[in-house]
Amino acid sequence: MRTLRIGPEGASTGVVGLGRTGMSYAYDPGDRDDDASIAVVHRALDIGADLVDTADAYGPHTNAEPVGRALAGRRERAFLAPKVGCAPGDKPCAATAGAPRRCSAPCRDRNRG
Repeated sequence: MRTLRIGPEGASTGVVGLGRTGMSYAYDPGDRDDDASIAVVHRALDIGADLVDTADAYGPHTNAEPVGRALAGRRERAFLAPKVGCAPGDKPCAATAGAPRRCSAPCRDRNRG
């Protein structure tokens, strides 16, 4: 897979990533299947799609926790891209949601599992 460097001296990640919106947020919550979502993350990593996109706005912890479980033993293979600044339920995003105190928690949560 072709890769791009993030910043002049940053890490590299594949040009194709995995967006997780539909795995916990945009559809019927009753249809959520964490085991299937974890299998999708594993398959993405296996084919070289190492960029994993998550966001607090997709539901508090409902998106991060399956990512944490999926990356157990594979964390070094993934480049996490947690979007921050929109708290769950913000419509539109509240300006205070981007405050530094709000930005560190979503990043920490991505490694839970």
